[in-house]
Amino acid sequence: MLQQLFVPVLFLVAVLGEPTEKECELEEQHAMSCASEANINWNNADFEKEVPKFEKWVKCVGEPVCPLNAKLFERTKLQFNMYRIITGELSPCYKKSNINSCRPIRECEDLSFHVCATDIMKQSNACSLKDVNTYISTIPDLVRYCNVKKEIRELRGIPPSRIYEERGNNTKISP
Repeated sequence: MLQQLFVPVLFLVAVLGEPTEKECELEEQHAMSCASEANINWNNADFEKEVPKFEKWVKCVGEPVCPLNAKLFERTKLQFNMYRIITGELSPCYKKSNINSCRPIRECEDLSFHVCATDIMKQSNACSLKDVNTYISTIPDLVRYCNVKKEIRELRGIPPSRIYEERGNNTKISP
């Protein structure tokens, strides 16, 4: 039923321009309905098994037209892909490396955390050169994920987090 309502919403938005608040609510409800149908288990030890469910969710949601929903969709896709890499290819390396000792990220483009994490992974017996290169290849997505989260907060009218401003040492873990 919700999908039947969703198609006309997309058509109206395409014809009339900016979506209304009600259209955005319907779009959000549709995405939530797709999520409950896909039933993705984010705690699955074999996360690769969740890929078909996630692909089903992506197909069901389609391309959101409302700015906030589009950012939430992008964030979820980035999060899923990063989680898949970290729980799959990098799992033994990531779990046994003490990257939490690296200074938390203050700004999305601040690469010092990633440089520190890479250095620790290079020194860890649990990590291979392939693991290090895999992590390095995810850095652009990690930076984009950070920026998308920031954009979502802005779209929701949430002021920038003061947590980052209040950190005075390197021992605290980012939220």
